[in-house]
Amino acid sequence: MFRRLAPRRLGTDEEATVVEHLTELRHRLLIAIAAIIPAFLLTFAFHTTLIEWLKRPLPPDKTLVTLGVLEPFTTAVKVSMLAAVAIVLPILIWQVWGFLAPAVDQATQRVLRVFIVIATLLFATGVTFAYFVVLPAAIKFLTSFDDTVYNVQLRASYYLSFTSLVLLASGLAFEMPIFILALVRIRVLSYDRLRRNRKIGYALMVGFAVLLPTVDPVSLLFETIPLLILFEASIWLARVMEKRWNRNLPDEDAADDQDDADDTDDTDAPEDDETGIDDDVPEDDADDADVPEDDTDVPEDDETGIDDDVPEDDTDDADVPEDDAITDAPDEPEAPEDETP
Repeated sequence: MFRRLAPRRLGTDEEATVVEHLTELRHRLLIAIAAIIPAFLLTFAFHTTLIEWLKRPLPPDKTLVTLGVLEPFTTAVKVSMLAAVAIVLPILIWQVWGFLAPAVDQATQRVLRVFIVIATLLFATGVTFAYFVVLPAAIKFLTSFDDTVYNVQLRASYYLSFTSLVLLASGLAFEMPIFILALVRIRVLSYDRLRRNRKIGYALMVGFAVLLPTVDPVSLLFETIPLLILFEASIWLARVMEKRWNRNLPDEDAADDQDDADDTDDTDAPEDDETGIDDDVPEDDADDADVPEDDTDVPEDDETGIDDDVPEDDTDDADVPEDDAITDAPDEPEAPEDETP
């Protein structure tokens, strides 16, 4: 039955329609929900143990209070759900990976698997460090601050939300080496750049520690120190991994050069044709341009001959009408003779 419910994983070079992708996504969401429900039932059955586990960083003289009828129940549900998600997190990551893996090649899949394993270990280390080191010091400082002025009462929902947020933020902060190595892998950063800008990196780590949920100087110090250590370790890891990746770089560059050469060959053919066309066209145009020069010489001779002949003919023709006008002109009437007696 489980084999039938499991979604079919697509191959790396396999093409699928939108409907097939949506069907696979639906199956993986159903698997995630089916994993969370029993985990939630299990954690809810032991929610008192989980709450007691989260209360351990509290000082002995402090306890949690609730300010509503539903608050104990809603607090138990919230804690149980967070614990259930943490338990089934590997299943959720695996389902996300199974959906996205066909989009990358086999070599990238191997690298990402290693990164996922290392990221999981770093996240667990960050949560453990926050639970045993950061939370006790932070809670002790915050609950004892001006305790002679205030009657500090800790509300259960606020306290559990605060502790959960600190644990999550610390786990994500410990993922910093993965982020730096990823930037080195895609050549955004390099070992030399990290080494030259080490002081800037230290300042960024302090700023990142300030942005974490804890605001007291004690927890800030406890969070800054491991971040600086992780940043320094990331620099040396970048040096080692960059050398290893650069050894494989000539093969990748050779493949890229071959692709560029193929693209160049494809683009050179049209250029030669275009060049041939461009070279021939001006030659033909030049020959055609010479012809009008000869034609223009001929009209000049013709026009010259016509101009020489036309005036002569026009002159002769013009003389004839003058003679005709003289000969054909009507005789003037003779003046009448005077008839005088």
